[in-house]
This record gives sequence, structure tokens and C-alpha cells, in this order.
Amino acid sequence: MTGTWTTIAYEAQFLAAVAADSDRVTVTAPATSTTGLPMHRVDITTATGNVPTIMFVGLQHGNENAGREGLLTLIRDLAVTTDSAWVSLLDRARIVVLPNTNPGGFPDHRNIPGQPTSENPNRQHLSLEYAEQRFIQQTITDVSPVIVIDCHEDPNTEKLRPQAAMSNAAYAGLYATGLQLAWAIRDWASSNGIPNEFYGNVTHPGLLTQTAQLRHAVGVLIEVSKQPSDAERVTTYSNVLGVVIGWLDGHLSDLVTASAASRAWAAGNVTERDFPFPLAPTGVTINPPPISYRNLAAWPVNLDVLGIDGSTTEVLMLQDGALLIPYLLDPDSQYKITTATRNAPPVPQPAPEQSVVPELWVRGKRDGVVHPVAEIIHKRQGELLWVTEAWRKADGVQVKVR
Repeated sequence: MTGTWTTIAYEAQFLAAVAADSDRVTVTAPATSTTGLPMHRVDITTATGNVPTIMFVGLQHGNENAGREGLLTLIRDLAVTTDSAWVSLLDRARIVVLPNTNPGGFPDHRNIPGQPTSENPNRQHLSLEYAEQRFIQQTITDVSPVIVIDCHEDPNTEKLRPQAAMSNAAYAGLYATGLQLAWAIRDWASSNGIPNEFYGNVTHPGLLTQTAQLRHAVGVLIEVSKQPSDAERVTTYSNVLGVVIGWLDGHLSDLVTASAASRAWAAGNVTERDFPFPLAPTGVTINPPPISYRNLAAWPVNLDVLGIDGSTTEVLMLQDGALLIPYLLDPDSQYKITTATRNAPPVPQPAPEQSVVPELWVRGKRDGVVHPVAEIIHKRQGELLWVTEAWRKADGVQVKVR
């Protein structure tokens, strides 16, 4: 630290020096803030192959400075550590740190410059109105983290308060895994005489940790009290982040399993369309969920930033961003970013008489129409993503098609 807090100028010098001294560290500035300041991304790993990504985010609120300072310290420590647990984690994972995601608000202003004081930067990860949130979400698109840890401070309590994100629209295993980390933080605090409790669950899908969960990452928010002195706050944050790194080393496989299960669960539910989709907080439940959204009035940049595939003609639900799409496009969502039409599943036709079907036939999910397999292969080059039924003529037995 230089003075009370590391200055914006010194942040860049510090990160450049750390990267120059360690071949584990890569520093880039892929985006600039609303006020034109650089926003840094720091990648730390000793792995050479494809490994899972752990993501830390700091300073969404520009006056919550200890989290940023703790992350800068963490970057330095990871760059040079010889601790066996930390080295083991770096051998098996990539750690991506965004230490300062609101440089224009630093050090005294909570919000992004130009943002109304009534708004909250950490409620706009669907609307993506500002460069700051777009930077965070674009990074998630680029690195597909298995966990996102969001670092905050709270001026209204003396307690340390972690939170595991819990969304009714997301895979429950993500919350269960995040809760383990939240409890590890609380257990450490209790053993060190630090008052602690869980931060109350916020069901706003535009909260970073909630959006991360809809994107198949465990989401954990950490709130450290702002009431102690600056130095004490930074010390507490550094200690908490050390607890987090230790937990991550022991539970990396749990995170990978939960993230993969979330992707499979979301794709499976879209494929079978048997999962009512709750649009928080309106109380509207889409049942059954659509197979796509059509006739978009525009293609907002949000869709690209969030990794959504499609066009204004049609956005299929059968993709990695399936849990985000209803929030962004459904007519009943209060967070919709353009107008679109919900394309409901078709009503299946009755099965044809066996005597009039070819040797093998399938029913298409998108249109509910029965097609000979030869026709499907010819028209879609063997793509069976939308097949819902298949029958073998010889014995009338229904068979599975994968």
C-alpha cells in the first residue's frame, strides 16, 4: 500500500512488477471503465494444459477498498508462494483476478460515475448498462469459471458475512457447494473470535453471484466489516482470502463436478422441457419453458457479452446460456432487454401406424412431426438434438436416440 490505499497509478505499476518477476502471472487490461481508466485482469497458474478457472472480483463498489487491497496482496503472494497447498492449486487451476472493477468510483464513491445513487452496480449484471459490468461478464464468458468470489465490505455491521448464491432457477448443487465455502469462512472467523453470520440471500438475478450461478459457476459473496481501521480491514481480508485458497485446494474437484452437473442439468431440462422456469422476482413461472425465442426487435450487446448464440430470428434454448435466456428475452421478465416472442413446444402428433412408417422413424422436438431417419440425416447431417421419440418398425419397440 502507498498511503492509505494503493493508488490507481501504483496499481498498474505494482501489477506490472509482479508479472515481470513471476512467470506464473499474466496481466492484461482488456477493458476501460466508464471514465476511461484501465481495468486489469490478472491470470495466475503454473499449469500448462486445460484446467478449471477460479475467479475473484473486487471493488464493484468503489468505496469498499479492503477487498481490492486484499486481492492485490493475494496476487503478490500467489506469484511467489512456496506453500505446498497453494502451489498444488496453481498446478491444477487457473486463478483469474479482477482486483478493481470500479476504478472511477475509487476510493470514496460507491457507484460508477454517472450512475444514479439509487442504483447498485451489483444489480446490473443482466442489464449490463455500464462498461464495468460488461467487463466482468465478458471475463466469465472468456474463462468459464467454476466459482466466482465477489469481495465486498459492509459499513453497517461489525460481522464478517459470507453468502452462497441460491437461485431457484439454477442447479441446487452449486448452492450446496458454495455453502461449504461459506461455512469454512464462518468457522475460521469463529475460531479467531470474529463475529460472523450469513449475509441474507438476495434473489435478484442481476447480482453478480446470482448471474454467475445461472452461468454454471458457484457464486460466493464475502462482506467484511468496514468499522475497524483500514489496516485491520486489509488484514482481515487477506486472512479470509487465505482461508478461501486453502479451501479451494481441497475442494477443486467438487467445484468442477458441480459446474459440470449444472451444465448437464440445464441442457437436460431444456431438452426434455420438463422443468418449470421461475422468473424471479415476478412470481411468473414458465411451464413448460419454450424451445426458443423468436422475432427479437434487436440484438443487444448483452447477448454477445453473456455468450448467447442466435439471431434476431431465433434464439434456441438448447445452449450453455439457457438459464439466462428467459430473463433476457421473455415477455414476462422484468429484466428483458428487448422484445421477443416465446416459442412454445409443439403438441406431438399421434404415432403413425407401424405399417406406414419406414424401418426407423423419429419425432422432431421443434415441430412434433414424425420424420424418417433418412430424411433427418439428409436434412440435418445426422443432428439429433431435437429428436424426442424413435420407433423400430420390425417389432414396434421404442428405442432411445442419443
